[in-house]
Order: sequence, then C-alpha cells, then structure tokens
Amino acid sequence: MTATGGIQLTSVERPETYQNKTLEFTMRITPAQVQTTKNTVNRVLAVPNRVWLFGSRTDDSRRGGDIDLYIETDVKLPNRAETICTLYGELIIALGDQKLDIVLKDAHTGESPIVEIARRTGILL
Repeated sequence: MTATGGIQLTSVERPETYQNKTLEFTMRITPAQVQTTKNTVNRVLAVPNRVWLFGSRTDDSRRGGDIDLYIETDVKLPNRAETICTLYGELIIALGDQKLDIVLKDAHTGESPIVEIARRTGILL
C-alpha cells in the first residue's frame, strides 16, 4: 500500500497521465491537484476518508468537463450538507476557480446510483 491510498502513481508521457502496474488509467488532473484535493478533504473532514475522481476527467480522450469527486467516509458526519458546502469552498480556494461537483457519502448515507457509478468508474486518488 502506498501513501496515495493504495495506488502507486507513476508519471508517463505527460504530468497528468499515470500508469499502475496492474491498472492503466489516465486522468485530466495534475499530480499537484490530486495532492491538494486529498489534503483539503483530509483537513475539512478530519476523519478517515477515500476520494475518487469520476466523470469526464477520468478519460483523457474527452475535453472540458468539471471535476467530479466522490468522497466516502465510514464516520457519521454531524451535518452532511454543511460539510459539502465547506468542502466546495475550500477546494475552490485551493484549486482555483474550477467547475466542481462533490458527492459525499457518510455512514448514514444510503446507496444510490451515483455512488455506484462513482465507485465503479472512478479512480481512487
């Protein structure tokens, strides 16, 4: 296991392209943005969590698109809506003015189609 949540990221052709020995994938987000995102989520949540990038930014052949983040924790958050708003604001400050969507699942959030899609198609950061 690595410090990046179990996936070893190795730079190839471009800074935003990565290759794992068992799984190849590309994503249109820089290593600095990955680290900034993870640091910001850790600081705001202050509980163990996992962050996935999903949507168009996981496909290097597509252009444009917002940054879609799925964030999951096994802890029950006191106010999920407030936490999402805080995450959004802090990520905009940290990453700059970006189009950003956040899906947050805590211990009391039920399963939903978007959660399934994010887990299945997303890249764990």
